[in-house]
Amino acid sequence: MSRQQFAFIVGVLLVWLAWVAGWVVLAAIAAGLIGWGVVRVLEGDIDLGELSARFRATSGRNR
Repeated sequence: MSRQQFAFIVGVLLVWLAWVAGWVVLAAIAAGLIGWGVVRVLEGDIDLGELSARFRATSGRNR
Protein backbone atom coordinates (compact mmCIF):
# COMPACT_ATOMS: atom_id res chain seq x y z
CA MET A 1 0.00 0.00 0.00
CA SER A 2 1.43 3.39 -0.96
CA ARG A 3 1.47 6.45 1.28
CA GLN A 4 -1.18 8.12 -0.85
CA GLN A 5 -3.50 5.14 -0.50
CA PHE A 6 -2.92 5.02 3.25
CA ALA A 7 -3.59 8.76 3.60
CA PHE A 8 -6.79 8.39 1.55
CA ILE A 9 -8.03 5.55 3.75
CA VAL A 10 -7.22 7.49 6.93
CA GLY A 11 -9.03 10.54 5.54
CA VAL A 12 -12.10 8.52 4.65
CA LEU A 13 -12.14 6.92 8.10
CA LEU A 14 -11.85 10.31 9.82
CA VAL A 15 -14.76 11.71 7.79
CA TRP A 16 -16.83 8.62 8.55
CA LEU A 17 -15.96 8.88 12.25
CA ALA A 18 -16.95 12.56 12.30
CA TRP A 19 -20.26 11.73 10.64
CA VAL A 20 -21.05 8.86 13.01
CA ALA A 21 -19.72 10.15 16.33
CA GLY A 22 -19.98 13.90 15.88
CA TRP A 23 -17.43 16.69 15.85
CA VAL A 24 -16.35 16.03 19.45
CA VAL A 25 -14.24 13.11 18.29
CA LEU A 26 -12.48 15.22 15.65
CA ALA A 27 -11.76 17.91 18.23
CA ALA A 28 -10.25 15.25 20.50
CA ILE A 29 -8.11 13.90 17.65
CA ALA A 30 -6.95 17.42 16.75
CA ALA A 31 -6.07 18.15 20.38
CA GLY A 32 -4.13 14.90 20.58
CA LEU A 33 -2.18 15.66 17.40
CA ILE A 34 -1.37 19.18 18.61
CA GLY A 35 -0.20 17.81 21.95
CA TRP A 36 1.92 15.19 20.20
CA GLY A 37 3.50 17.89 18.03
CA VAL A 38 4.26 20.09 21.04
CA VAL A 39 5.94 17.20 22.84
CA ARG A 40 8.04 16.40 19.74
CA VAL A 41 9.19 20.03 19.54
CA LEU A 42 9.98 20.20 23.27
CA GLU A 43 11.98 16.97 23.12
CA GLY A 44 13.98 18.35 20.21
CA ASP A 45 12.81 15.82 17.64
CA ILE A 46 11.57 18.62 15.37
CA ASP A 47 13.70 21.69 14.62
CA LEU A 48 11.32 24.61 14.04
CA GLY A 49 14.12 26.76 12.62
CA GLU A 50 14.92 24.21 9.94
CA LEU A 51 11.24 23.70 9.18
CA SER A 52 10.57 27.42 8.76
CA ALA A 53 13.72 27.78 6.62
CA ARG A 54 12.35 25.16 4.24
CA PHE A 55 9.12 27.10 3.80
CA ARG A 56 10.96 30.38 3.31
CA ALA A 57 13.23 28.80 0.70
CA THR A 58 10.31 27.42 -1.34
CA SER A 59 8.14 30.54 -1.07
CA GLY A 60 10.75 32.73 -2.81
CA ARG A 61 10.85 30.76 -6.07
CA ASN A 62 9.95 32.45 -9.33
CA ARG A 63 6.76 31.14 -10.88
